[in-house]
Amino acid sequence: MGQDLWVSKSTGERRKGTGFLDFKKIFTDKITAQVIYEALVSCSAQSNASDARQALTERDFDSAGVVDVQENIIGFVMTNSLIDGQVKDYLIEIKRDRIISDSTPLFEIFNVLKNNDFVYVNYIDKVVGILSKADLNKPPVRIYIFGLISLFEMHLSYWIKHYFPDDSWQSVLSKGRLKILEGVFAKRRENGMNQQLTIKECLQICDKKNILLNNQKFIDFFDCSKKKFKKSMESIESIRNNIAHAQNSILEGSNIEIMSDALNFCEHFLIRSDDAVLELAKN
Repeated sequence: MGQDLWVSKSTGERRKGTGFLDFKKIFTDKITAQVIYEALVSCSAQSNASDARQALTERDFDSAGVVDVQENIIGFVMTNSLIDGQVKDYLIEIKRDRIISDSTPLFEIFNVLKNNDFVYVNYIDKVVGILSKADLNKPPVRIYIFGLISLFEMHLSYWIKHYFPDDSWQSVLSKGRLKILEGVFAKRRENGMNQQLTIKECLQICDKKNILLNNQKFIDFFDCSKKKFKKSMESIESIRNNIAHAQNSILEGSNIEIMSDALNFCEHFLIRSDDAVLELAKN
């Protein structure tokens, strides 16, 4: 893996689809809140509270929108709060910080959901849907996260090659870890995988973290303390494993705030790394 992955050796031009901004543009323009939100279930402000609670409970809804006689959304209610009287007696105002546009990109949704269990989705000044943390488990979100982390790993491999030429990174890892990597490498070759595969391509995120933590030039260049880099890498590894193996929730063993911070770290790193790789290629 090297500059030729991103930049053509013959023309010096960036290869299409390899830049982080290219990747981000796909998920900014094409995959937004619109593809993962659920249509808003609503009940009339004048309806009986206990009847509404029963109907919402049967449908496993924690909340619902409330509409007036003109069918306009005027607020929302929490299912468990509905007891006696009318639904309007339990009305909660929908504040602006709980409303997002249906064109909100995925990377912004994580930041919004750090402070709210759910938000409402607006389309042309009208609330049309609801989006909760559970919606982050949907395939488009998983694809976005996995793609982002995969690109992040590719860049880490580039910097390992840059700062540790001729496989000098092997001196950083323990003999036990190297033996495990050699076993993985041998098994992949035996299974008929790419015969040009190198042992460096068998490195896991934890290995890349340990290797790059041992190069102060890398840490200084990316203006990141060793403590922050280590913590972010551990979070990213956990998220990546959950994406690859979790059947239900990708938030298992983590939380939305940790995930949001880790993905933001990936984005900031990739923006800086992209520019640096291009500059090195030109030189």
